[in-house]
Amino acid sequence: MAIGMYVVPDWGFLKSKITSYSADCEVPVVNGRCPKYLFANTPVTYKVSTSDQSVIYWVNGFPPSRLANCAVASRTSWKCEYPDKSATMGFQDGTFFSYSDGNESDFVKDHDAKQYPLSRLEYLRACNKTLTGTNRCSSSPRRNY
Repeated sequence: MAIGMYVVPDWGFLKSKITSYSADCEVPVVNGRCPKYLFANTPVTYKVSTSDQSVIYWVNGFPPSRLANCAVASRTSWKCEYPDKSATMGFQDGTFFSYSDGNESDFVKDHDAKQYPLSRLEYLRACNKTLTGTNRCSSSPRRNY
């Protein structure tokens, strides 16, 4: 009997899309490590346009929104500022980032410190290895924005 493993690819790159995957850690992330996931977060998909310098994003089950003040080099390298300039977010060489101005509440600071970016494969593994034992893995959004 043969046992095989396959990975479901994320084909969004064919339509100028990129998806961020993350998990909430039990404790704040230190040195880029998350010892135990509380749960995998719902993926966020971004449709990027270099010609319009625009980014539209959505979470499965919710309507799309447009990010403001964007500078787009490519699908995998872009950044946008919040309208009130309180934070900047985007991708650098395919890795998601988000930086705030530091004026958020202690609750938000604690929440942000526990966010851990994942690859698609890590996401699929993480949603099956949570503290609660619940499978929070949702499929990628299937919208054509």
